[in-house]
Amino acid sequence: MKNFRNTPPPSFAPKRRRPHIDFEQPLTVGDKLTILLVILSISSVLFVSLYFILHFFTPQQKDSLAVTEVSQSADPPVPTELNKPESTDDHLAQLVSESSEESSKESSDEISDESSKESSDEISEESSKESSDESSEESSKESSDEISDESSKENPDESSDESSKENPDESSDESSDENSDESSDENSKENSDEISDENSKENSDESSEKESTLPYFLQENTTQETDTYALHYGELILVNKQHSCVYDGIRLAALIDNADRHYALTDSSVTLHQNVIPSFDRMMDDFYDTCGRTDIMVACGFRSINTQRLLYDNEIKDIGKKEAAMWVAPPHYSEHQTGYAFDLNLNRPGSGSISYENTEPYSWINQNCYIYGFIERYPEGQEAVTGFHAESWHFRYVGIPSAYYMHQNGLTLEEYIDVLHAHTVQDPLIIYTETSAYALYYVPADDHSTTNILLPANYSYLISGDNDSGFIVTVSLTE
Repeated sequence: MKNFRNTPPPSFAPKRRRPHIDFEQPLTVGDKLTILLVILSISSVLFVSLYFILHFFTPQQKDSLAVTEVSQSADPPVPTELNKPESTDDHLAQLVSESSEESSKESSDEISDESSKESSDEISEESSKESSDESSEESSKESSDEISDESSKENPDESSDESSKENPDESSDESSDENSDESSDENSKENSDEISDENSKENSDESSEKESTLPYFLQENTTQETDTYALHYGELILVNKQHSCVYDGIRLAALIDNADRHYALTDSSVTLHQNVIPSFDRMMDDFYDTCGRTDIMVACGFRSINTQRLLYDNEIKDIGKKEAAMWVAPPHYSEHQTGYAFDLNLNRPGSGSISYENTEPYSWINQNCYIYGFIERYPEGQEAVTGFHAESWHFRYVGIPSAYYMHQNGLTLEEYIDVLHAHTVQDPLIIYTETSAYALYYVPADDHSTTNILLPANYSYLISGDNDSGFIVTVSLTE
């Protein structure tokens, strides 16, 4: 057996050592040129690719270039300011795009050769003076400057055109600002003129249309400012169980002062609204001339709130509250409180006052009272509308045209007010009597303290509240 203790270890092949590069050793001029050309080649390929991608896949660029060309023709920008590259890579991309589109391959090779020769000379001179790192940076900068100078000298027009294409926003800013300011001023003036013209036309059209929609008697008109609270006053106010009377008799006159009257009075305290008395006297005179009777008695005219309360309470005691409500109105809700209503009785010698009945010859009053502006306020068969039993002796003054219309159409005052509310200034209600014509229209009350009411300038009229929501204007169309 061999003794391996003193045997030397087997010999192995020497290991292959990695090549050693001494990075501290300065690069030669050839190495530097090679590195520069490789960088230029790679940069050229990248920027050419980027250019074609942007050129073919950006549809808005064509429009922006067109705008730039128009702006340049009007006020061309200064190439030295707008075409200055921000970095060496951008300038190289510009140079590559120019050479690829407008120069042949041979001219580009010549330019690259000339630039490489000049750059090599410059690099060699700088490398002898400075260190290797500084020389490489300086040489790259000087070479790029030389290349840019050379390319600008050889193709000044192309470079300016290309730079304007790459920078359309910068080249068109000044011209677009000036044009936008001028156009905005002109447009604002034109728009203001057009708006004023349109507004004047619209106003004139509206005014002419408003005048054309008004009836003939309102073509010449005036506006009256009326106290809105006045809607509770007038001969057409509606007073019933839903609408109270807000006053306790106004402008009253005593009937006993009429010396030539053809009727009797229960006492000297009977009064009516002073506008009602002339019509009532005329009706009684015609009744006397037709029938020759003087036994008509005015049992009640105006009744105060206190008198109405006493009468209402006594009626409740006699027949109960439910039945009393069908015969007597509660205080504040009686038409007698207005002075426009009255009750008739008959005055029989030796018998005193007896109830009035709608029988001959007294039925003449019920049949002809509308001619004088009166209505039978609670007609038979209308209890559900008026809220009271039929009372042939209870009359109410509403004015001649309204009384005519209600008589001809068989309407109660409640129904007539609803009809009037549907007739406005543009669509008045026309009413004809035997001798005259009238127009009535409704004006809703404003929410303010006053209401403006449109009135005719050349026709006589009368304003009455409806005690509900507005005013009724009655215009006499017959002068």
